[in-house]
Amino acid sequence: MPIKKGRLKKIAAPALLAPFVAAGLGWLFQRSEMKRDARRYPPQGLLLSRRGRYLHVLREGTGRPAVIFEAGLAASSLSWARVQPLVSAFTSTSSYDRAGLGGSQPLGSRPTLEQMLDDLHGLVMWAGGGEPVVLVGHSFGALLLLAYTQRFPKHVSGLVMLEPISLSTWSEGSEVNRHKLQIGAALSRCGAWLAEFGVVRAALTLLLHGGRRWSRQIGRHAAGSGVATLERLTGEVSKLPLELWPVIAAQWSRPQSFRAMAGMLDALPACAVEAGHPMLPEEMPVAILSAESATPDELRERDGW
Repeated sequence: MPIKKGRLKKIAAPALLAPFVAAGLGWLFQRSEMKRDARRYPPQGLLLSRRGRYLHVLREGTGRPAVIFEAGLAASSLSWARVQPLVSAFTSTSSYDRAGLGGSQPLGSRPTLEQMLDDLHGLVMWAGGGEPVVLVGHSFGALLLLAYTQRFPKHVSGLVMLEPISLSTWSEGSEVNRHKLQIGAALSRCGAWLAEFGVVRAALTLLLHGGRRWSRQIGRHAAGSGVATLERLTGEVSKLPLELWPVIAAQWSRPQSFRAMAGMLDALPACAVEAGHPMLPEEMPVAILSAESATPDELRERDGW
């Protein structure tokens, strides 16, 4: 029996309105939870003023030389939660969140190497009290430390790099690498939109509580392959102390974290080019820790540094 026109309109109207209602409820849910997060997980460190913004810095221990930890591409000071307390037992240590990540305020523009080095220099001068410091960096963070050491060698007494990224690989910008970065930046921007409407929060909550099947369904329907990004984030979180899981999930439920990650992925090739071919001072102690998965080309490049 054919459906009457009036009845069809009655059926179609709610169906058309349902996505907008769901989006509105998700947006309200996200705003409510962000306010709760601010009360439940306030920044544990200090807020260092940097050109009209604030960087969140976690400082522990006393002594000299001070040690400053620089996290990976989209990581925060929490990445050093297992390491920093051990080092702070015998000297002063500081870890921090780059702009837009963790407890640091976002930029009003895309990140650049110059801006990131300026933030790091402010921290070095504050944490070191004018004396040289030891810099410890992981992955993308090691790139920043290489660039910083070339510009301000007198402020660095030692350099430790954990699985640093390849400057030559990312500065040359092959078609494959450009495609990877474009996909990563696009997924990050998609993640920012999903975070605006509470989707990321729901998926991360389910993943952290063992609901992998349902979180994959959310990710697949909301962002397709974006679910892989959510699972990777959860995999990184699982390496850290259990009590930090809700904190990191709350941080990555915010749109600004994904926007910051997209900006750094966009900036990576230019940062690698500007970092150039490092010429480190011969008298400076340097240690590089490489994973078993490091390629022969990566090891040769690191030996060249």
